[in-house]
Formats: sequence, C-alpha cells, structure tokens
Amino acid sequence: MIPLLTRLTPVNVSSKSLPNNRPKPLDHFNSLSLSKGMDSQIRNIVTNKLGIILVDDVITRGSTLMGCYWKILEIFKSYQYYPQISGFCAMRTISNSLEFRKPIDPHEGDITYRDSNGDTLRT
Repeated sequence: MIPLLTRLTPVNVSSKSLPNNRPKPLDHFNSLSLSKGMDSQIRNIVTNKLGIILVDDVITRGSTLMGCYWKILEIFKSYQYYPQISGFCAMRTISNSLEFRKPIDPHEGDITYRDSNGDTLRT
C-alpha cells in the first residue's frame, strides 16, 4: 500500500455528521495533496501502466473516494496518463435498517457525482 495522498486541512467525518454537514467531494478534493516523496511512485505507476485502488475504512455516500479520485486524476493529468481507479472500503453505512442483512455482506457498487447539488450517491 502506498499513501499517495495526504490531507492538508481537516474536514468533518462523514459518518459522524448530519447529512447537511457532511463534506462534499469538492471539500475533500481541496483538502488533499500528493504526499511528499511520491514522485518515483507516480513515475512507476505511469511507466508500468498500473491502476490504483483507493482504500477507506467506512463508506457513507462516497464523497471521500470521489474527492480522492479527482485529486489523483489531477496529479496524473500532467503525465498524460489516466490510471484505472477503483475503491475498497472495509464497511459501508446502511441508512435503512430494513436493508441490513448481516455484518459481513460484501457489496460491489458505484458512486455517482450529482452536479445539481455537488454531492454523491452510492449504489
């Protein structure tokens, strides 16, 4: 695992915030930067045409992953390389208790950015 991104400014923790106070993808994007000393790792990814897996502990709506995705695209744009980027989260929040099945319930889905209100939707 390579810590490509560093958070420069803190943002609210989504899982502990009311929906209106959760940071948007743009908040995450603006709070992140390429970690120091990662230039050789970036060149390795470009040279070997590697993909990237974003790792997070808990996914709420996907704003953190979307902000990280945008930041990585920005970083690689100067190399004219756009790696395949996917995400992995150990757990996901479930708002509707009727949708809860069991503690271990792997799920594959998508995160969609909604431009109309600047947030994300997880499916």
